[in-house]
Amino acid sequence: AGLIAGWVYWLTFGQAAAVGPKTTFGWFHAGISELFYTAMIAFAHLNCAASPRNNPKFDQNSFFGLAIGFVVVAAGYATGDVSGALLNPAVTLGLDVTGAGGTGKGGPWWRLAYLAFQFLGAGLAPLLFHLCRFREAENTRGGPGGPGTRSLQVQVLSATNLANRDSGLLGDVSDPYVTVRLGLQEYRTPTINNNLNPVWSTGNTFTFSLPEEGEPGHLSLEVLNDNLVVKEQSLGTLAVDLRHVSHNEWRRDRDILVGGKGGELQYALRINAGSDLGGGRKPSLPSMVASEFIGTFILCLTVGLNVVMKSPVTAWSAAAALMSMIYSVGSVSGGHFNPAVTLGAVLSGRGVCPVWHGMFYWSVQLLAGVMAGLLVSDFHQEGPYRFEPFDLAPGKSVQAAGATYSWWCVLVAEGAFTFMLAFVVLAVATTKPLPGPSSQNFQFALAIGSCVTAGGLAIGSLSGGSLNPAVSAGLSISGLVNNGSLAWLPNYAVVEFVGGAVAAVAFRATHTAEYGK
Repeated sequence: AGLIAGWVYWLTFGQAAAVGPKTTFGWFHAGISELFYTAMIAFAHLNCAASPRNNPKFDQNSFFGLAIGFVVVAAGYATGDVSGALLNPAVTLGLDVTGAGGTGKGGPWWRLAYLAFQFLGAGLAPLLFHLCRFREAENTRGGPGGPGTRSLQVQVLSATNLANRDSGLLGDVSDPYVTVRLGLQEYRTPTINNNLNPVWSTGNTFTFSLPEEGEPGHLSLEVLNDNLVVKEQSLGTLAVDLRHVSHNEWRRDRDILVGGKGGELQYALRINAGSDLGGGRKPSLPSMVASEFIGTFILCLTVGLNVVMKSPVTAWSAAAALMSMIYSVGSVSGGHFNPAVTLGAVLSGRGVCPVWHGMFYWSVQLLAGVMAGLLVSDFHQEGPYRFEPFDLAPGKSVQAAGATYSWWCVLVAEGAFTFMLAFVVLAVATTKPLPGPSSQNFQFALAIGSCVTAGGLAIGSLSGGSLNPAVSAGLSISGLVNNGSLAWLPNYAVVEFVGGAVAAVAFRATHTAEYGK
């Protein structure tokens, strides 16, 4: 198809399209551009179209086309003036089908070089995929929930009127969590501290493999009081007869706990006729950290390349990169890719992001930003605007010639829009929708990406519209390598972290149901 399209183009216009580096760039920059973004296209496809966690049987996702398309949008604006952003061997062969296009830098040989970089990118993608989702690969080789098995999905939703097993001397009450057991398979929810009416919104969905033949048996749910000093105490139990559970449809129930002194537990069940691969095992911390690094690196690289290439649509390109990475690995790490968002998630509680997870996230997010900034600095040094500085600093004021916006304007703008971004992430990505026909959260990446677009368009000329300490670090490092300064980085980072913290406070005030109030 690519070759036919290339011949049609050549017959129509009498020339072949050029394949090769643009303007002042050479093989390294064109190759890196093609390799990384080709890898990201394949990575997005594997995660969205082939991941068992993103595609449970009878509940296939419908966003893989968006995720792949967003990579093309991000790469097109970020590297279109570097390599042409071909990202596809069929496109590469089709554009220069006669070998006569060239760019004056090697002619038809660039087709072979581009093909090599693109195939290397295609080979890198499955390595990254397995790094982020190796537990799913274990399941496909025959672990729990493996191919050919029926599966039971369980969602623990909330409990009410639980008994208080703590002393209450200091005003403390029970710290409940729920164990869910079927045969020898057992899972547990996160602990919600000091709450007799807890609501679980994360870490509360589990998948059990069922035998192909015979009755599924009984499911056991027990609410326990988490205690570090004495033995954990039961707050009540339930036994659910699975013979009456609907197939491929959620059934939501609220039952009185046996031995729970009037306490009730709300839950939802569904039996799938086929397996729900990977859904019952929480991703490991290394997988989550790797996902955060990859997503943050691609986001920071995309923003940096748009900036040093003077792209007029940086906000759209950055949002596209963010949305594609959220769709790809959001089900693994939560898709933060932003230290301020991670801070908001940590402070919001509910077990969404424990502090020690947050520390790992912050480390790899900032590392990814710095590494992307160093790479962007090299593109800047070889690019058409290498003699122009690109520091992280206030933009030029449109109200007074030669003046820049004041520091307080910049900080208020960055803080306000970082707050908006972090609040939206907490509202759409850390809360679980009620059981319905699909368990796929289709809208959350679009909502988060739209915040980046809105922020970039609204304050891009004022402050740069970073909204992300990792992006700020990357841009500052890139500028420093090219005789810039880090003077504004602490100001940006502090106000962005403040925006994330305020978002957590606002979330607690507006989403009281998430805390069982």
